[in-house]
Amino acid sequence: MSTVVRRIRADEWSAVRALRLEALRDPAADVAFLETWENASLQPDEFWQERASNSASGDAAAQFIAEDGEGWVGSVTVLRAAAGSIDYHGDVLAESRSNVVGVYVRPSHRGDGLIDQLLDAAASWSASHGDTRLHLGVHVDNARAQRAYQRSGFLPTGVTMTTSIGDEIEMARELTDRPGRRILLVNGPNLNLLGTREPEVYGTATLADVERLVAEQAAALGYAVRAMQSNHEGALIDAIHAARQDCAAVVINPGGLTHTSVALRDALTGIALPFAEVHISDVYAREEFRHHSYLTDVAAVHVVGQGIDGYAQAVRQLAALIP
Repeated sequence: MSTVVRRIRADEWSAVRALRLEALRDPAADVAFLETWENASLQPDEFWQERASNSASGDAAAQFIAEDGEGWVGSVTVLRAAAGSIDYHGDVLAESRSNVVGVYVRPSHRGDGLIDQLLDAAASWSASHGDTRLHLGVHVDNARAQRAYQRSGFLPTGVTMTTSIGDEIEMARELTDRPGRRILLVNGPNLNLLGTREPEVYGTATLADVERLVAEQAAALGYAVRAMQSNHEGALIDAIHAARQDCAAVVINPGGLTHTSVALRDALTGIALPFAEVHISDVYAREEFRHHSYLTDVAAVHVVGQGIDGYAQAVRQLAALIP
């Protein structure tokens, strides 16, 4: 069943409470949320009713949820601070500012792109109110969350802060990207093993390093990035199909599917977006079966044997081709 992302309604306060309490029971809650389950569980109905009402309408706060056949499976809230107010650094804001809080995705839906959909909804809402950046804080030890935010276009600002749960780094996503100012980054089977798999061939950089490199290069050119990796061909094809809605181009390292997948070729040609085929190693200097690619003759850009820097080269070359 498909997942729908939408803003909550005021009368859904009990569902707001239930999902929040579930989130606060997550094993990573102590490095993800400033609130504790013990305190939240003691709050009266009126507290949750007010929270839902404030987040259901108006331009000061908005809560977005994702729902499917399981019910609510994820949530993100945006809080806006007006120009002239004091931010959490103690500085006066020269312009209004949007801050993401309360990000949660049920474990059954982690890794399937749902967090990107939620953050995209938050970004669109913030941009519609004239904000140019979307900010958030993430605990220095919450590496999983940091990687997820980087995939969704958030980059560290260099600012750190101390909160009730410890030290956090500030990350921000530019909201100047309009529809069509986004690049889909796709990594295929076994690329989740980068850094440990045959380092003499693929190097020691990790998948997170690749995704961060692409996000930084794309941001410098005015693009956001949606990144995904899967060991399943169908998941890659679904992500490519979805790129028709809001992406300008695709950067793909298909891994071993390069040499076998007609379906992947058909998906890429079917969406009619320029794409770059990237290979970390020099496939033409390896086994003969790796010399054939089902993508090369239809790719707008082909980068081979440049290590992970090849991804950045692909972004630059693609950007030059996008109208």
